[in-house]
Amino acid sequence: MIGPHESCPRAHLPPERLAVLGLLIPLFCGAGVCGFIYLPSPLACLASFVLLVGVKALATARWEGFEGVWLQFVAVDARTTESIPGAKVALYVAPSAREPWQEACTSPEGTATLTVYCWVRVKRWLFLARCSAFFADWQFRVTAAGYGETARELLASHAIWAKGVQTLDPLPIRVELKRLPGPAVGE
Repeated sequence: MIGPHESCPRAHLPPERLAVLGLLIPLFCGAGVCGFIYLPSPLACLASFVLLVGVKALATARWEGFEGVWLQFVAVDARTTESIPGAKVALYVAPSAREPWQEACTSPEGTATLTVYCWVRVKRWLFLARCSAFFADWQFRVTAAGYGETARELLASHAIWAKGVQTLDPLPIRVELKRLPGPAVGE
């Protein structure tokens, strides 16, 4: 499962490719330096570019699979943008699902974290990674006392999950709720 503080699932290079990279990188670096010494400048640049593309191709790892992804929801008042504690976030697997698959109430800060199981694709380079999650028909609804509830909304239209290794937390899905007319909440 991909936790709330993990950037991407692990996509590792096979040991054989690591060994080849370990042997070829010094060779590539030496060829690049020699190219700049012995070749005309444009040809040396082209040769260095080709070597760099070769190293990048060897150092790219891919992974695909069904994985749990933690998503954070933030419920806020549409007018004041203040957080709404105690709002209920419900996840539905499909449009035809009558009962929620998972529910959670927001904390005093107005946040709730839920897990969605979906297809995840990872592409990892030397220092960067890109992860994509495909949420298909997952839907969510947010309700809170004193506020109008949201209609069921497609999770895919709100959740953008493409990250670099440096990004540790998932982007929160911000949901604005409109206060119902009448006495203020808490009276």
